[in-house]
Formats: sequence, C-alpha cells, structure tokens
Amino acid sequence: MSEQDNLPLWDGRAGAYEVWFLTFTDQKSGTGYWIRSTVTAPEHGEPYGAVWFACFQQGDPERTFGIHRRYPFPFERPRDPERFDVTVGPARMASGEAEGSVEGDGHVARWNLTWPTGDPTYRLLADAFYRGGMAPTRPYSPNPHTRITGTVEVDGETVAIDSPGQQGHLFGREHAQRWAWAHCSDFLDEEASFQALTAQSRRGQFDTPFVTFVGLQWEGRWIRLSKVHRRKDFSLGMWRGDVGDRRDRL
Repeated sequence: MSEQDNLPLWDGRAGAYEVWFLTFTDQKSGTGYWIRSTVTAPEHGEPYGAVWFACFQQGDPERTFGIHRRYPFPFERPRDPERFDVTVGPARMASGEAEGSVEGDGHVARWNLTWPTGDPTYRLLADAFYRGGMAPTRPYSPNPHTRITGTVEVDGETVAIDSPGQQGHLFGREHAQRWAWAHCSDFLDEEASFQALTAQSRRGQFDTPFVTFVGLQWEGRWIRLSKVHRRKDFSLGMWRGDVGDRRDRL
C-alpha cells in the first residue's frame, strides 16, 4: 500500500531518524527541487525536526542553493494513526500533498504541491534488509513515479509545476558510512523510472563492502539488479556503475 509505507515509524526512542522527501525537475526550465522534512532523535539530547529545501539551477549553477532549518519539536503526529499527515515546523507533508515555507541565507522558499498516489511502493533494498537490523537505514519510495503539480516560489518568483517526480520515506538508526543515490522519472520519449543506491556501512571497527541496488521500471515491470563490491565507484558529481544478471545489464 502506497501510503502505508509513509506512516511515521519513530516510536519516540533515542537513536533514530526519519525523513519524508519530494524531488522533481521543472520540465520547462530544467530547475530541480528537493523538499525534505526530517525528525532526528539523537542518543543524547532532545529530538528535533528540520525542513530542507534545495533549488538546482541547471542553466546557472551559481544560483543553486539549499536551506536547512531546525525546529525544537520533532513533528505533529496525525490524529489518525493510519493516515500519513506530518507537520515539521512550517512544512506539512501528507498523502498526495505538500505545503510549507522555509527561509535562510538570504533566500525564501514556499511551495504548494499535489500528486496522485496509489501505485505500489518501490523498496530500494532487497527484502531481507527490511527485516530486523540488517540495514542502518530502510529506504522506501511510496510514490516512485508520479506527477507533481502546483507552485514553487523562490525569492518572490513563482513557478507553475507540472512535472514527473517521486516522493520517498526513510527510517533508520544511523546513516550509512558512505552512499550515493540517484533517481530519474523524466526520460525522453519513454515512460520509465530509475532508482539506484550504493552504500557502505560500519560494523564495529570495520567497513562493510559496498552494496549496490538498481531498479528500472520499464514496459510495465521493475527490472531489479544488485551487486556487492569492495571498490567505491562514485565521487562528487560522478557515479559509474555496471550491474547485471543473466537477463539484464545496466
């Protein structure tokens, strides 16, 4: 169930974090947006919430910026425990809708967006990683390939949005030691969606091998591939991968 996998998982105990996010690119301008609400419950100290907003200017990279603001109370839980509706500071994210604002570093951002829900959740990891404590973070994509409409306002300039994108949800006790993630649902002349994640964790005094998971939704099915490797295949601004099985290869 799409929205079942968006429900808050944090039970109030220390040593956990949770994230809901939305990412999409305006098809007219090529400007990308990333909107994120988070809850962090550190081992020591009070829990807090945060709102993140990033604007990626394809045609003018110097105008790319991000805002991150913390708030003293984690979030407002929905009255109905079976409904996804979370508020962190001035930002609300619910089933098929997001609205809010954040300001910082000389920028002000506001958004009011909606999207259809109902498609099956895409789980980025293999099923075994969602049981027990195998993975330090469990990533979900409840709406992996949807259509986002509405408005985004940045520094007084409003943009009408009608673009493909995705909405995701993360929950875990800690971030991976190293990781890279990619998503695309805006292919030319193709109705497709791509997800990729590679990560390395820390176990005691040792780093685990990298584990890479790739998914391509194409022609009505998900092609899922994975591999385990020792060598890091990504750096800032670059990720070069080669993964396959007997039937498919990317």
